[in-house]
Amino acid sequence: MATPLPRQRSQEFCASSADDNILKPLIPHAGERPPTACDAPLEIGVDPIFHYESRIPRSPKIRVAKSTISTYRWRVIQAAIFDLDGTLVDSLPGIAASLNRALASRGHDQHDLDAVRSFIGNGSWMLCRRGVPAPLPDSEADAVNKAFMEDYNCTWLQGTELYSGIADLLAMLKKKGMPLAVLSNKPHSFTTDIVASLFAPGTFDQVLGHREGTEPKPDPAGALEIAAALDHPPSNIAFIGDSLVDLETANNAGMKPRLVSWGYRPLEELSATGEALLHSVPEILEHLQASA
Repeated sequence: MATPLPRQRSQEFCASSADDNILKPLIPHAGERPPTACDAPLEIGVDPIFHYESRIPRSPKIRVAKSTISTYRWRVIQAAIFDLDGTLVDSLPGIAASLNRALASRGHDQHDLDAVRSFIGNGSWMLCRRGVPAPLPDSEADAVNKAFMEDYNCTWLQGTELYSGIADLLAMLKKKGMPLAVLSNKPHSFTTDIVASLFAPGTFDQVLGHREGTEPKPDPAGALEIAAALDHPPSNIAFIGDSLVDLETANNAGMKPRLVSWGYRPLEELSATGEALLHSVPEILEHLQASA
């Protein structure tokens, strides 16, 4: 779990010397002052910051100092999961080149970048299914997907690069101690290869692509697996992506969705969700800091 914020005494509360995990009101020794509302019986509650039992006055007459409230505010965002393609890296040129070579090897027409952009988001098989002419059976999509995987395995580094500012963003988040992860619908082997090649060692605590026998996003299984590995509740994890698939994944997993606008989905489509869009990499840092 995240390291608790430093404890701070306020006018109303101090840490008990007998039990440092119990917050009690400052009650001077007898004779120092008349009794006040602060001396009233206290109800036992659970402090959401430090996860211990705390004695918190429930009387409506008691006002907790603003400094206490700000000091013990719950960190809403404790970790972040990122989509890969269209969020951290621009891989469209490499994906399009491999797809078109695979299609050509099967005698099919090729597609321009805009068309391929609309195919991305649901894994390699669906990418190929969308690239294959609709009347043809799924077996043809299987054949194109096999050719695509073989080609992409050798060529993905050509046409795949980080978006500007991403490396600095991740370095800042790591410096602040925020656990980071990647969850992609790209095949797991490609996902791990790209992360190992383009990002500094140790940037991510967890990296998952689509694995055989598992459901791809928007199924929440992968996101929940990462949450368990990071040891943070899903409700305190931001899921950052560029598509409706990522939005649905976050909602299905009970995480906090954050959508970036520079990826592969039309801006109108993202705006229609009603979610606040992040239009630049610095906005991700600002948003996570403001939510923490």
